[in-house]
Amino acid sequence: MVIGIPKYWLIAMLLVFVGLVVNLGYLDWKILRESRQVAAPTVVKETAALVSPTPGVTIVPMGCRDECASLIAPLEEKINSHLGMPVISPTPITKVINNVTTNTAISYIPVASSGNTIMMNWTKVDGSQFVFDAKDYPSKSKVSWEVNLKVQNPNSRCSARIYDQTNLRAVDYSELSTTSTVFEYLASQNVAIWAGKNQYYLEIKSLDGSTCYISSPRLVIK
Repeated sequence: MVIGIPKYWLIAMLLVFVGLVVNLGYLDWKILRESRQVAAPTVVKETAALVSPTPGVTIVPMGCRDECASLIAPLEEKINSHLGMPVISPTPITKVINNVTTNTAISYIPVASSGNTIMMNWTKVDGSQFVFDAKDYPSKSKVSWEVNLKVQNPNSRCSARIYDQTNLRAVDYSELSTTSTVFEYLASQNVAIWAGKNQYYLEIKSLDGSTCYISSPRLVIK
């Protein structure tokens, strides 16, 4: 004899089963939502710290030490190269070594501080002797010089040049002159320096006996 289950019990069991399924689904959805809300700030924070809004500009996260910056810089260079961004080289740093100011392109050698004369023939500037050998600058092939000159009286002239004491000759293309009564900056064209370790000095002269002044002469090697 088979005892039948009343219909209302079947309906009640079905409702209980449906309720359990809905409840479990709701709990799963709630747990998943909460886990996403917790993880989201971390993702946003990391992205804001590492992604630059402008190509070619590196943003270093706050609190990142030198080691962190040194790791980011090579990656930035690779990214810029891939994007076709220009690579900017650092500006050459000028250094002063033994009174010789140099950078990657030009060397300056001070020759004397100042001097004057009223002589109308070429007169040696005291303290202007120097020794020069082009072989000491193998990467440079051009030599010129710069100086400030003035003459005491208007309508007169002050001239200066480099003299090669070793070879007893005025250095070709080295002569400069001015009629200014205030110091005028003058720069020569490339001069003809003969080969070898030669001794040189500066000479000045006045056109008519008006005092001729010289200041801050220096060689330019490039």
